[in-house]
Amino acid sequence: MSNEQARQVLQQGIAAARAGQTAQARQLLQEAARRDPRSEAAWLWLSSLAKDNAERTFCLKKVLEINPNNENALKGLRAMGVISGTEAPSAPPPSIPLPDDRKLSEVLDRLDPILQNYQPIPQANLPVQWVRKRGGRAGEGGSGILVLACDPQ
Repeated sequence: MSNEQARQVLQQGIAAARAGQTAQARQLLQEAARRDPRSEAAWLWLSSLAKDNAERTFCLKKVLEINPNNENALKGLRAMGVISGTEAPSAPPPSIPLPDDRKLSEVLDRLDPILQNYQPIPQANLPVQWVRKRGGRAGEGGSGILVLACDPQ
């Protein structure tokens, strides 16, 4: 979705909010935030139309994730008592790093020949023999023998 579409939806949401059409404004602003999650304006306007303080706090914190110095969001959180007047906003949580598409493509290209030539080791050639455990937890049987072996009597 293009930034132009997100801006248009945002402008429609702002116009609806200014016209007092709260339900329509909320819907449009939520759509604008979905289309552009980094839109300070969408989250700030959504905070002004929030149904409760928890929703308002969420929206204002989203604004601060985008711009930690946004004065309107800081004032709003201070007014609600979420942060104190001297407290700096907490740093946003670290984001999940995304792999570089070019590097990922290179790695996948090198991995394909390896996977195509993969030959599983036949079970008969393994130096391990798998057996089914018969009751009790692992190591229970050996503890009694260990006690007897360490007993000086």
